[in-house]
Amino acid sequence: MKRCKNRPTNNKKFYKKYTLPDQEEIDRLLKKSTVLNTKRATTTWLNKFENFRNSVKYIGKCTEVADIHELEVQIQNFIIVMKTNNGEDYKATSINACIDALNRHLNQYSVIRPLDLKDRRMFPDLWQILDGKLKDIAKQGKAEVCGSDSLSLDEVKLIFNSPILNIESPTAKVDGSGIEVCIPRSKTNQRGMEGGTGDILKIPNHPQIISVYEKYFANRPVNASPHFYLQEYTDENDFIYFNRWYKTSNIGEKRMRNFLHELAKECGIDVIGRKITNHSVRKTLVELLKDLGFSDIEVMSVSRHRSLNGLKSYERSKSKMQDLCLNGLSQALNLKNNESETSMKLI
Repeated sequence: MKRCKNRPTNNKKFYKKYTLPDQEEIDRLLKKSTVLNTKRATTTWLNKFENFRNSVKYIGKCTEVADIHELEVQIQNFIIVMKTNNGEDYKATSINACIDALNRHLNQYSVIRPLDLKDRRMFPDLWQILDGKLKDIAKQGKAEVCGSDSLSLDEVKLIFNSPILNIESPTAKVDGSGIEVCIPRSKTNQRGMEGGTGDILKIPNHPQIISVYEKYFANRPVNASPHFYLQEYTDENDFIYFNRWYKTSNIGEKRMRNFLHELAKECGIDVIGRKITNHSVRKTLVELLKDLGFSDIEVMSVSRHRSLNGLKSYERSKSKMQDLCLNGLSQALNLKNNESETSMKLI
């Protein structure tokens, strides 16, 4: 069989000429990979550690310590004496967060990196101090690792029925809508190694809910910031004068972080001794859906957890589950006793 004359026979390969990336491109990608909450936590704990070092006259920065044993001594001394602003011991969650934060910073900037502060062989004395510290605070009832606290069903109803969430003026909380909308790209609101597609949460096709959204968008300025939450006019004369409810600028990050906490307080919910944050919404959602009998897979489709292990941390606390189990056991024992008494009477 003859080869076609018109068919190209040149098998020569073409190679692209590569060049090294410039620092601007490297910095851009590094910035894309940065999780803001992680960066904020690292900065917070690093500042606390450096303040301690300055107070006890340690020389230079922690990243400049060239002797691994000296670094171990400095960190373990900080762990021993660290206190909250109220002079109380930190909870186990905070202590672990501190070690993780220092570990991140030292592995990036220390002159003796790489290192692992939780490696028992590399930092044996620090490991024992940490173990003793965690056992000590366990006796104080601060060992349970806990994040944001959830709201009860009655508290959720109290918020939704509160006049604060009326939609007749822009001074109502949560942008006057009473509904918090968030369509993040991932748990940390970023696309990255764990997935490049975003999750879309469908709004329930309920007349009351849809009407609230429609009213909000109708009163939203055309040239407003692309952010969902906009600053409202708090003075009635202002929104009458400007003939609109909202400003074109978005709400700041600090106010956003305290949304649910402030809303709960204004609705008369007791927040003393509780960690009520925006993340409480997600935890409350998981607990309520589980109480209503939805399966783990069904709950994950709404909460956007990617694994069952991640979902478990949002379920009811051990104390709540213990109460349910013990109450159920008590009822069962009472039933058994009643059955025994009935059978004895029959005999």
